[in-house]
Amino acid sequence: MNLFDLTKKLVGFNTVTNGSSTQDMADFISNYLESCGFRIESYPYVNETDGLKKVNLIARKGRGNSRLALSGHMDTVGFKGSWDEEHFGDPLELTLRKTQAAPRGIYCARGVADMKLFLAVAMKAGEAIQASELKHSFAICFTSDEEVGCLGARKLVKTGVHIADHIIVGEPTEMIPVYAHKGYVYPCFELFGKKGHSSDPRRNGVSVIPALAEVLKRISDLEKRLEGIRDNRFNPPYPTLNVGVVSTNGQYDNGNKRVQVVSSKNTLAEYCWLEMEIRTIPGQDSDEVLNVLNELIGSKIGKVNVKFRKTRRPTLPMETPRDSLIVKVAEEIADKKAITVAYNTEAGVFNKSGAQSIVWGPGSIAQAHTNNEFVELKYFQPEIVEMYIKTIRKICC
Repeated sequence: MNLFDLTKKLVGFNTVTNGSSTQDMADFISNYLESCGFRIESYPYVNETDGLKKVNLIARKGRGNSRLALSGHMDTVGFKGSWDEEHFGDPLELTLRKTQAAPRGIYCARGVADMKLFLAVAMKAGEAIQASELKHSFAICFTSDEEVGCLGARKLVKTGVHIADHIIVGEPTEMIPVYAHKGYVYPCFELFGKKGHSSDPRRNGVSVIPALAEVLKRISDLEKRLEGIRDNRFNPPYPTLNVGVVSTNGQYDNGNKRVQVVSSKNTLAEYCWLEMEIRTIPGQDSDEVLNVLNELIGSKIGKVNVKFRKTRRPTLPMETPRDSLIVKVAEEIADKKAITVAYNTEAGVFNKSGAQSIVWGPGSIAQAHTNNEFVELKYFQPEIVEMYIKTIRKICC
């Protein structure tokens, strides 16, 4: 099976993080790699949110602890309501589209950039290496639930299994090695007032809107403070903060009962849900950032109660020394200097477990999660697979 056909096969599996299992895709990958001489280690688990079976895989070739692993995630973001099927075809079908900007064409599908093309590239690179060539074991590591906080990678690391000394996470970087990236903190706040009619707001209701304005002011103050924490290797060169969701509609727990809130122009807003993100820099303590934010906002503003929530654990920044083996080899083979990026990957989780990781993969991160996700034809060429084959040989042979 060539690279295109293998990518097409992987794209065809519906592995949307919420609501889909990775079991079928993992079974196909396991059978494929086993036929190529890999030993398969399967680490199944049940996602607590949707109750579906998920799988982390490690495939190894050679003996002893693995010196290098190519790693990626099998899950994708959703496509229902967020995919332009009219212009870009079935999201689970690899479709060629020609555009004015790309007259030779682009291949569109959900997950092709983030990151099923890389999974296929890793499989083809691993297939090309003979076990007899290896002085050190080589591994392929594929995880689940990356899109909801790197849950699969966390679970895999928690087992205590040694994945590899050096790990290449194949998120799309346009084949430029990345030696450091920012972390991701995802705090939320709930504001609770009291329902009342807007004709006489002083009578018995409590609107959350004035308190919301104060919350946003305090968040803005924190944003300014974060800009004073500098790391000029990054762009922007400081931790960034973004408020992405503010809604006065939603559900909340009231004891043992779920309360549905639907706001209207004639009633005081009794509830507000606010979601935000902070992208931390290497060396910054995520828990400390969350504690500062929680103390800054407080638990009560006027008559409005405020509840702080951590909907998922922070994902870690990543930094691997510039003079490490994996960075130097990738720079040599890519013929490009390693850079930093502002987005987040599983590499921070792997580094925390003791590995040295980089991010290095085909395609552009600008295509991740878009309604026309695509990869340019140049990333389907044999030269891309050959770069990883050379890397495996350089480190493991």
